[in-house]
Amino acid sequence: MIRLWSARAGWSEDRPVALPGRLLPVGWQARVGHRALVLEAERHWRCLSSAVAGGGWRPVRCLVNLHLDADLACQAEPADTIDAAATGLGVSVIDVGMMTAASMRGLHVASGECDGARLSVLVTVGLGNARRAGDPADAGVEEARPPAGTINLMLLCAQGLSPAAMVETLTLLTEAKTAILQERNVRSPVSGEIATGTGTDATAVIADPVAARPRRYAGKHTRFGEAAARLTMAAVGAAVDDARALHERTAHAR
Repeated sequence: MIRLWSARAGWSEDRPVALPGRLLPVGWQARVGHRALVLEAERHWRCLSSAVAGGGWRPVRCLVNLHLDADLACQAEPADTIDAAATGLGVSVIDVGMMTAASMRGLHVASGECDGARLSVLVTVGLGNARRAGDPADAGVEEARPPAGTINLMLLCAQGLSPAAMVETLTLLTEAKTAILQERNVRSPVSGEIATGTGTDATAVIADPVAARPRRYAGKHTRFGEAAARLTMAAVGAAVDDARALHERTAHAR
């Protein structure tokens, strides 16, 4: 069974909202507000990510998905921006940081179990920067600075994963995300073809380093691969629909 939750359901204008504990692996807590999604754990877990700050392989106790206006996101080094935000977010150290111009109200969470262990997918979606792999590059061209729009995706896995399985999971989440963009007919404004992501996506896979018998495989033939992909598709699909609905409401209000 997949449990879905949206930040809009419990949104508060005055203070961050705590995510329901049933959505997360034991030992994790999360809160979301205007400025950020903050994920914190009781101990370090293993993380593989393409995050702009703290990306690559590293232990993680605190991961932040920081909301910034598009112009501000381009004015400083991402790591410096993430570090500067720590105090205001009530954390001492941010191990892994992502940035997005998408509203935190658009956060969607999908949670379920695989072999008795909790899996949680958290995603924020912006589609203004949709791209298809192989589209002409525009980085460094001042006149064609990419518009805001990022799909930031995080998987928390209360199981052990071998290094190879973590890489395989990262690939699987990307495939699942792309499948939803194809299903929803999201198009690249550059080529007009179906988008495979955005130009600035970030993805993180976070697994329990002390769980017994780490999984060696995480592909589409495995129960774990099926569960992780289905959760990702559920969360990304709901977030894409939400982002499109918001865009339509904004366009009609003008």
